[in-house]
Amino acid sequence: MNDLRKKEFQPVYRAICSDLDHTLLMPDKSISPKTMKCLRMLMDQGMEVIPCTGRAFRSLPESVTDFPGIRYVVVSNGAAIYDMTTGIPVLSFCLPDSFASSLMTFFQSGKKDMITYECFVGGQGYTSLSYYNDPGDFGFMGETGKKYIQSTRIPVDDIRAFILDHADKLDAVDIISLPREKERILEEIRDAFPQVYVTSSLPHLIEISDAMSGKHNAIKKMAEYLGIEVDEILAFGDGDNDSDMLKSAGLGLAVANGTDLCKQSADLVIGASKDEAVADFLIDLYHLDLDG
Repeated sequence: MNDLRKKEFQPVYRAICSDLDHTLLMPDKSISPKTMKCLRMLMDQGMEVIPCTGRAFRSLPESVTDFPGIRYVVVSNGAAIYDMTTGIPVLSFCLPDSFASSLMTFFQSGKKDMITYECFVGGQGYTSLSYYNDPGDFGFMGETGKKYIQSTRIPVDDIRAFILDHADKLDAVDIISLPREKERILEEIRDAFPQVYVTSSLPHLIEISDAMSGKHNAIKKMAEYLGIEVDEILAFGDGDNDSDMLKSAGLGLAVANGTDLCKQSADLVIGASKDEAVADFLIDLYHLDLDG
């Protein structure tokens, strides 16, 4: 565990807001027994546990949807907050109606980038047949990545037309590019569309949602909703899309396998997600005896 960087520990935290993939979850997308027991002990003491993910609502793993006691979940990088007991969003933002046509026009203007798209409507993901059939062509490698895409997305014949047809209902749009091209395209999108929120959680992914979204804004909304202060939130993450959340929280913690930006934005860098670093940090902070 690295040294504390910016903030002192507060005596009381009342909520844990954690990213899922490569942070709280194990490589097989489960929550380890140790982490589960640790979180349950804290929840029994009144702690609120709120997953904060770039995943859409219908892409959440069973390890989260079946976790007893979790009521709220932040999805699509803060574009929506769902009540897990009802499956209904308590807060949601859709992209501006005009954005879809502007984006499609932008990428028709003589550009030769090898890209495709996915989009999210009502918490459900849709993607192109090319990405659905072989995400490895775009840098999402391995059978685990392929299984994730094929179990959480619905393929459509013409993803561009689908996005245009659902322009007034888009939770988010992702641009899928070759990893070597991502940073350049991401900056082009930010320059061309300052009115939306643009971030990234994976080397091949550019994630776009309404300007009011972002995990940092979502945890502020959650604090208001729960009647607590943002300073009373512990936040954990690994990706660029977690960086603003870590800066906004009372204490922001990056796992060792996080991106450079995420770690630079954190108050503390802890161990690796595969080594159950979130659980170990909480056990040390709260002096939990899991064997007691």
